[in-house]
Amino acid sequence: MFLALIAFVAGGSTTLSLAGYQVDPLSIAVLTGILSAYVGFVVFAWFRLCGAALMLGLRGKRS
Repeated sequence: MFLALIAFVAGGSTTLSLAGYQVDPLSIAVLTGILSAYVGFVVFAWFRLCGAALMLGLRGKRS
């Protein structure tokens, strides 16, 4: 979902720019925000996955 949204906003902005329209700075700010949210989402998911694997490894050895 994030990648589709990033492609939609970036592609729309680039298409308008190539067509000769003025690209609004708000569009660039929205794209930057979406990219930052995506990076945060990926980093959070990576830490959560690593933490779950670590906890599973620690609990699995005691059984």
